[in-house]
Amino acid sequence: MDFQKLIQAIGAPTLVLFILPLALIVMLEQFCFVKAIEPFNIAKQRLETSTQELEDIRIQYERKKQLYESKQARGMNMDKKVYETEDIQFGTGASFAKPFETMINIAKDSKIRIKSIKYAYDKQAAEDPLTVADIKGYNICEMAITAVGTYSQIKAFLSGILAQPYLVRLPEIKMTPWGYDKSILIADFKITLYTKGAK
Repeated sequence: MDFQKLIQAIGAPTLVLFILPLALIVMLEQFCFVKAIEPFNIAKQRLETSTQELEDIRIQYERKKQLYESKQARGMNMDKKVYETEDIQFGTGASFAKPFETMINIAKDSKIRIKSIKYAYDKQAAEDPLTVADIKGYNICEMAITAVGTYSQIKAFLSGILAQPYLVRLPEIKMTPWGYDKSILIADFKITLYTKGAK
């Protein structure tokens, strides 16, 4: 019996009534299957995203760790000396003449404007580690500087100071934007300089 005879024997309407529910059942099963596995697909995507984010964080951590270790290595190899001067016979203030001149030149080169400078020598610089440790033979000058400039000018000033071959401490840096123009900063620095008599 061929297919056409079968259709004639059963009748087209009966065949449609048989195939239509069968097709609906298949479509419903497909829909239910897709809906059933959708949470698993979402969970899989989240897991893949989380795994990628974790890998990115691990890579960032490794980079920062390497950067920190290289900075530590450079810091340990850094050979900063204390400025030696013959002028110590004229008093503590005179021994800082050359370091002061260097500071002023760095300020000029960086184009910051110095608003005020206050000096504290030796025992007056009570917070300094050499004062606290009572180490003899060194002169200490703590400078409290208020300066005005852009971020890049202040950065150039601080970079210039830290690039010097002599020991300098920056125990305090505070910056606030100027009220009228937020690109201008008012910066308060504490800079500690050290000298000792030449041998």
